[in-house]
Amino acid sequence: MTSRAFQSKQPKRAIMRSCKTIAFIALAGLLNACSIQQANIKPAEAPASWVDAQSIEVVSDPNIVLQRWWESFEDPTLNQLIAQASTNNYDIKVATQRLVQSRAMRDYNKGALLPQITASPQINRQQTGYNWTEAMGLFNTLSVGFDATWEADIFGGLRLTVQASENEMLSSLESRRDTMVSLLAEVATNYATVRGAQVRAAIAKENISVNKETLRLTKVQFDRGLISDINLAKSQAQYEAAQANLQPLLATIDSSTNSLALLLGTYPAEIKPLLEKQTPALNTPRRLPLMLPSEVMRNRPDIRQAERKLAASLDRVGIAHTNYYPSFQIPLSVGYETTPFGLIFNPASLIWSFGLNVSQSIFQGGRLDAQLSNAEANAEASRLLYEKSFRSAVSEVETAMSGFKTQRNQVVSLTGRVNDFGVIVNRSQELYNRGLKDYIAVLSSQSDLYNAQNALEQTRLSEVNYLISLYKALGGGWQLLEQSETYASAD
Repeated sequence: MTSRAFQSKQPKRAIMRSCKTIAFIALAGLLNACSIQQANIKPAEAPASWVDAQSIEVVSDPNIVLQRWWESFEDPTLNQLIAQASTNNYDIKVATQRLVQSRAMRDYNKGALLPQITASPQINRQQTGYNWTEAMGLFNTLSVGFDATWEADIFGGLRLTVQASENEMLSSLESRRDTMVSLLAEVATNYATVRGAQVRAAIAKENISVNKETLRLTKVQFDRGLISDINLAKSQAQYEAAQANLQPLLATIDSSTNSLALLLGTYPAEIKPLLEKQTPALNTPRRLPLMLPSEVMRNRPDIRQAERKLAASLDRVGIAHTNYYPSFQIPLSVGYETTPFGLIFNPASLIWSFGLNVSQSIFQGGRLDAQLSNAEANAEASRLLYEKSFRSAVSEVETAMSGFKTQRNQVVSLTGRVNDFGVIVNRSQELYNRGLKDYIAVLSSQSDLYNAQNALEQTRLSEVNYLISLYKALGGGWQLLEQSETYASAD
């Protein structure tokens, strides 16, 4: 065997032995990494039923209705506003970028599981001194090679980092969905406020007209000496009170319109024409999409977000534990180096190096213990917040349900009161037409009717707002993101 043949086979054998060693370490790391599992999180125990659910009629398929709950109000304008807000709202756009950011961090951490490879070609022209023992004068050097470094995840620290970033990404996904749930409720609440204030403003204007006419007739009677100045002052005060009641309603319309514009990502002037056309106030449906408490816990994005945050914090505890163990890095360099350019890929020009770097922390001044304590405290805080999210959900549903039931019963009572005042107005008008009563009595009964109507509309708005709060507490509407954008689903 010639010397050149021996030289060409010797590096190949050495590389084969090195590759076998790398493969063994890689297999050990892979098997250990595969053993890393998701943290087992036990959900908090939900109540078996709701306290005030007995008096509420439930739709046959609550999950379907809850996904697009705003359509139960049967208001085309509200549907249009919801559609615009879901695509133009800035909070949704910001939450989307947070999701993109968390996905990028997850992909970045995944890259640490793979070898890091870089190419390192070099061309050097060098002049050595002629008084040097091995003087070569002016010469060129060419090298072409690759450098690779791989950290064997023997104790699972890298895999836990990837798993933590995956849970944080899922937490961002649920945060985006929770933002949508809140957005839908805010849009519906502000729209209901606008429509309710418009109806009450119309009633207030009618009441002002009635009190103005009453004041005119009272002045006539006072001028004739039929009544005292006390009666005149009382009529004047009632007229001024009716005028004063209108101004807060107009301010409410403007304020809620401005809030709607912000939620829709536009300016008030662009949506005012849509809202100026007065329509009836929102009416609540008879049947509601009420679900079991356990179903609500699975449906609410904020609870799922808290769960993913807890999972990520538990992963961080595992990462803190792995910091106590050694880390293994395998550097590998393979390339060719020669002075004559024509021999660059000649077997005799092959150069390589292989090693195993082991790093073990010996003394950190208590930093590793502090890091572990911090991770454990953060995990415990996340666990408490996760449990709190369950109880907050139950409290929100029960509060909204109780308020809705109370307001609905009050609407029934006030509706009867309005009907009674309507009878009084008609009877007073009949008596006036027959000359048995003066017109001031008719106007007074009309004013009482308007006040009763105003109280009814105010209570109806409270009923609608409690229902919207119930829809929000049940976690309804986040599915609109998945229906409009496929990007929102997790990879």
